[in-house]
Amino acid sequence: MPARTLVPLDAPALVGVHHLKLPSRDPRAAAAWYARVMGFAPAPSEPGSLTLRHGGTGMLLTLVADPGRAQALAGCNVVEFALPDGHAMDAWIAHLDTENVLHSGLRRGRSGWGVAFHDLDGYEVRLHLDEA
Repeated sequence: MPARTLVPLDAPALVGVHHLKLPSRDPRAAAAWYARVMGFAPAPSEPGSLTLRHGGTGMLLTLVADPGRAQALAGCNVVEFALPDGHAMDAWIAHLDTENVLHSGLRRGRSGWGVAFHDLDGYEVRLHLDEA
């Protein structure tokens, strides 16, 4: 299949994702879940929100108390984390099992392999490994 250009070649540069902001029914409980399961740690936060930083990627996750929006978005795939290799995927599956997080198991997708699971607000979180 030929490679596709997703944005114009003259588009301004991006260097990555600064942060992900999610509405939550209970930001404190969700923050504890992201710390325990995903390796996020508390970071400086603005009033009315809880911000976490992932140690390996530096990515910021901000949780804002908004139960109505959180319920409306439950079930949506809001983030897919990229993994470096198959060993990392195996380690994540073992980690999810250790943390008693129900997951899909390893599944083949259009562009690689993935595992899906849900956070406390019901958002679908995925781990993705590109096909070599």
